Amino acid sequence: MGSKLFYPHNVGDNSIQFGISPEQGGLIQSADGNFEATDTRDEVVTFRAGAVLDSSVMRNILHESEISSASDILSLVIVCKSRESRSTEIFQFGPPDENNGTLRFGTNVSLDRSVWKGEISLQAVLSRQISNYQLPTEYGREKGCKLSWSEERRLFFDGRAKHSGTDIDVRWDSFEQNEDLRMYSRQMFHLDLDPVRVRPVLYMNRDLGERFEELIESTFSPGDRSRDQRTVEAVIQSQVYGLLLTAALESYKTAARDFLANHNQVSPDDEETHELDLRDSDGIWVDSWKKDILLRHAGQICPGESDPEEYIRRCAHQSDDTDFMRLIGNVGDVTQQISNLSDAMRTRFVQYAAEDPGDVLDG
Repeated sequence: MGSKLFYPHNVGDNSIQFGISPEQGGLIQSADGNFEATDTRDEVVTFRAGAVLDSSVMRNILHESEISSASDILSLVIVCKSRESRSTEIFQFGPPDENNGTLRFGTNVSLDRSVWKGEISLQAVLSRQISNYQLPTEYGREKGCKLSWSEERRLFFDGRAKHSGTDIDVRWDSFEQNEDLRMYSRQMFHLDLDPVRVRPVLYMNRDLGERFEELIESTFSPGDRSRDQRTVEAVIQSQVYGLLLTAALESYKTAARDFLANHNQVSPDDEETHELDLRDSDGIWVDSWKKDILLRHAGQICPGESDPEEYIRRCAHQSDDTDFMRLIGNVGDVTQQISNLSDAMRTRFVQYAAEDPGDVLDG
């Protein structure tokens, strides 16, 4: 539904069935359906990938006059991308096997460890390989136009990242088609801080269009696109860091006061004040990403304090929230520093002024 808003022709959103055979490449499949290449003895990781395109999808994306020639008209590839590797590679599927209108594709994928690292996304993408301008306008007619794609699979070359202050899962999804995300369909992203998750998940809204995803995921040489990318990333990073830091501070405050209340209940006659140190673990204060992000940015949250960790501890245990709310108020300053938002915006303002200085009106 959401994708149709950004394509002038019929498309099949996540309608290609795409899979990887882990046993043929020494891969391990995790419970979430993604893969890890943990065997580092081979310099090149090779595995088998397959895709299925059923007849119902083809009836939507192809005119009836072309369905019988679908295998000659369509081109199916695997797009492999990794921001950490700053690489993109295309793998072409071979000719399909056809059975009752359903096309089955297969190919081998080889990824060189000297080129690829970290998290790699793999997605099957279907496009036209010949033009046909005689078709009605609701069908893709130009060579190269995108007609359908699969859900992304992710491959981790070096294992999943360990927890750190910025360690979150980033996933592209259709907010319109995901019932849990539909209420955020007009947003660029949604940060899921569900406590049952091991780490936060940042959902990026694929329904904003192919250009938006390209802007975020691509590597550009210096120029307008690079500056646009830096600005958009800075805006997103600033908001995400603000949510992460605020959640971490609130979680620590709650854990600290619960720790104090529990101790007073168990040992009411103990005159010594027991407090939860920022580096300790107790109750809900066991989420390593929250602890990591506070320890990493404590000095920025408490500018001018000689012992920032001690100051945060003291503010969290006070019954009066005044000092603690000052910490929350500092989060906005911290996120601008982390994301370099001011520098990114200043660069754009300078360019805008150079292109169109406008009229200066004196009051």
